[in-house]
Amino acid sequence: MNARTRIWTALLPLLAAACGTETPASDAYGHFEAVEVTISAEAAGTVVWMGVDEGDRVEAGMVVARIDTAAAAWQLRALEAGLAAARARLDQVDAQERVLRAQRDNLERERARAARMAAEGAAPAQLAEDLAGQAAVLDRQLEALAPQRAAIRAERASLAAQRGQSADHLARHEARSPLAGTVLRRLVERGELAAPGKPLYQVAALDTLDLRAFVSGDQLASLRLGGAVTVLADAGSGTLREYPGTVRWISARAEFTPSNLLTREDRITLVYAVRIAVPNDGSLKIGMPGEVRFP
Repeated sequence: MNARTRIWTALLPLLAAACGTETPASDAYGHFEAVEVTISAEAAGTVVWMGVDEGDRVEAGMVVARIDTAAAAWQLRALEAGLAAARARLDQVDAQERVLRAQRDNLERERARAARMAAEGAAPAQLAEDLAGQAAVLDRQLEALAPQRAAIRAERASLAAQRGQSADHLARHEARSPLAGTVLRRLVERGELAAPGKPLYQVAALDTLDLRAFVSGDQLASLRLGGAVTVLADAGSGTLREYPGTVRWISARAEFTPSNLLTREDRITLVYAVRIAVPNDGSLKIGMPGEVRFP
């Protein structure tokens, strides 16, 4: 037996074993998706600052853009000035009430003294009556202060409500990210005009992607919410990489197989959509195809 024959004799068992080993077929197929959120302007004005670019990481609540606040700031200052003036008028009414009550107390003491002196014959009875009349005038003046105070307090409440609305409007000149994620697209630039509802950014949470796949009715028995599955995605050079997946949604309604997934004959099959959460190490991208293997 020559050297070449000995080599082939040694390789034949290995080749036979390799030919007999096949990669198991996947149970479902789909594409990766992410929760995408459009951050829009909530106020009108000129965009004066854009804080992040495409690909940047943002945190929930982070300010990502600012719109010119000059008009809103002046409106807020005017309302605060109105509130200060209303408080000053209310202080004046309170001071006036204190003066009137002090005068009323003095008159009451003088009237009581005059009444005692009239009883003793040391003073005319008319003096006590005159002092009582003056006290009655002060009582009516005190009563008139109540509606004045109520009107000023109502004005203050209205101004305070307007100030709250104005402060809220001013705060809306800052656009904040509602979630932690990555900026996918930046849709305006500094100096452009914004209006309520105009998109500024698109942000997506990429730490965990969803594989949206479709399964047949027979396969539903293999799935349960919260159940673990194996997800496979392209790793380059014709290889697949495995990821842990968790079933987090199963459609309650059957639909026809999407036309972009299978052949014409298979499209008439009724299937159920499922979403599988897959931790992303950075290699998974939105729109990538993926496969699922059930336990």
